[in-house]
Amino acid sequence: MKFGVRSFRYINREFGYQMGDLVLQNIAVNLKQTLREGETCGRIEKDLFAMLYHYEDKPSFDSRMHYVREHLLDEELLDQLDMEIQLLAGVYRIRENKSEYTKDMLDKALIAIQSIPKSFLGSKYEYYEDWMLHKQYKNS
Repeated sequence: MKFGVRSFRYINREFGYQMGDLVLQNIAVNLKQTLREGETCGRIEKDLFAMLYHYEDKPSFDSRMHYVREHLLDEELLDQLDMEIQLLAGVYRIRENKSEYTKDMLDKALIAIQSIPKSFLGSKYEYYEDWMLHKQYKNS
């Protein structure tokens, strides 16, 4: 899964870069606390993070993502910001017996993010489907 903080630039402009850095650090710490054995997460760049979670089925993953979303930032930091932190995320499910580069998997997660309409308000994540890549090729 790859996700970004929606309107992160607003946080930097409104509260300063020091607060923006604090938000990113808090997200990183809290993401690490959601990990199970054999999983990993990290900040890729800017306000983009990636997570490698074990996948059982969509309902259990959806439940886990709800938990992650609810525990992404500490309450006191949310109180200081006095705003909801919204995320846009793409989920790429690794297929069995298929070898892929990590960068390709992250690109597919990004394609899933880009499939979310810009007019959508709030937090959302989208699962990558092969048609998304074909549509992007066709548009290019």
